Amino acid sequence: MPYSRNADLPEAVRNALPADAQAIWRNAFNSVEERTKDEGRAAAGAWAAVKRAGWEKNEEGEWVKKEFQIAKLDSDRHLVFGWANVSIRKDGEQIEDHQGDLIDPEDLEDAAYVFNLQFRKTGVMHQGEAKGDLIESLVVTPEKLEAMGLEKSALPVGWWVGFHVPDDDVFAKVKDGTFAMFSVQGRAVREKVD
Repeated sequence: MPYSRNADLPEAVRNALPADAQAIWRNAFNSVEERTKDEGRAAAGAWAAVKRAGWEKNEEGEWVKKEFQIAKLDSDRHLVFGWANVSIRKDGEQIEDHQGDLIDPEDLEDAAYVFNLQFRKTGVMHQGEAKGDLIESLVVTPEKLEAMGLEKSALPVGWWVGFHVPDDDVFAKVKDGTFAMFSVQGRAVREKVD
């Protein structure tokens, strides 16, 4: 049965998730249930969509939004912006990414420049044909911030990107939270850190 508003969601979902995450859960549930007619699969897909959208449980068991989220949408022009990766938070802490890796700022900067020079396209979950084009890219470093007249710690050390996504179906999934963050595909050599 599709849910038309968050207030109609099961009590366990309403009690667990903040309103923004409830909307993602509801949209994903409705989409999967419409296709499969299976409420169990729809619920599993909805929880997976919430996690893909960047929500996770903190140490207190509360659902909170993770850092690497789509930060800005321009629906009229099909534009999406956000951090492709953050190496070091504003507070100076190096971040472990979703694969458990630490990416040094120099390596991130090199990877961003290779992407800009050789690829400049975005796909869907690293598969199939390109669905969008890079329109904005900035690797933020303390040195660049200082050169701009900003405090060295004004922003995280990371890679900010913007993409034009002309495909209506893909952009709809960005808007509803199904695709809620950027994922950069690449190859690297892992080095064990003590």
